[in-house]
Amino acid sequence: MYPNYPAAFSYRNGNSYQNLQLYLNQRFGFFDDRFYVTGGLMDYSTLTKSWNALTNSGFSVLDDSKLMWTSSALFKVRKNISLYYSHSTNSSPVIANNNPLWRDGVQDEAGFKTEFFQQKLSFNAAWFQISQTKVTVPNPARQTDPTAPEQLVSDLSNNGLEFEVMGSLTENLSAVANYSHLKMRDSLGRHIRGVADDNASLLLNYRIADGPCKGLSFTGGVIYNGRRAGDAPITFTPLGEIGKTSFFLEPQYVTTFSTNYRWNKWVSTRLNIDNLFNNEGYIAVAGGRVSGTGITTSTGINVRLTTTVSF
Repeated sequence: MYPNYPAAFSYRNGNSYQNLQLYLNQRFGFFDDRFYVTGGLMDYSTLTKSWNALTNSGFSVLDDSKLMWTSSALFKVRKNISLYYSHSTNSSPVIANNNPLWRDGVQDEAGFKTEFFQQKLSFNAAWFQISQTKVTVPNPARQTDPTAPEQLVSDLSNNGLEFEVMGSLTENLSAVANYSHLKMRDSLGRHIRGVADDNASLLLNYRIADGPCKGLSFTGGVIYNGRRAGDAPITFTPLGEIGKTSFFLEPQYVTTFSTNYRWNKWVSTRLNIDNLFNNEGYIAVAGGRVSGTGITTSTGINVRLTTTVSF
């Protein structure tokens, strides 16, 4: 599908930014540096302009400043275990449908960080809550209707939990794994297109450090994305009911495998295999908010063999 271009253009976006940011940050340590308190301020001044560069008219100006702040506390329960909490506000100038405006946000986060086995393995967890106003994404209807707004503007919120394990399981085997459960919604409580509530990933690496196969390594990984909204619903129906998501994408797994062998300090060979089990044809991206109104299916197995020579 190709965009429906008009016979003659009537608008060409022009914009300019002049920004000034001033920072102040301070950290205090107490109880032999087992307890830290950090605070910061940022003053953000902007002169943001938008206009029709084709006719040099229709000027819109945002000439304003905002004061943002951040605070956090960290307590070391033990040498290898820390608890923390942080709160921050943020603002940035954006242009939505040729109108300069502020995008504002608030974020809270609390969690713990741990290290074990002489800092070889870490386990971390966090709770977060985020809100953001004036989030803009390209409007898919614009491709076939030149009179439709260029961007969709909405207020979003997100909260959830994150868990992460990273480090060496044995002398040769290392791992990175994470899982997140989140609830990202718009101001009407609806799912955001292409964003899953449950996401996870696992990456394992095995490296041979001695013997006749020294320099050989294997890496395998999998990424999981849960059920995702497939479209961006209308705000309200003609009867005043809140629009609903028309379809959801099934959960998907993305797999990868690679092996690398260094022959000497100059030459190495690497084999990469994406979509290891040749799981093709499923809907990978519903894209309309970002890359068009269509949907994208995954390709089959992809094999790449490369040899690198360094001088």
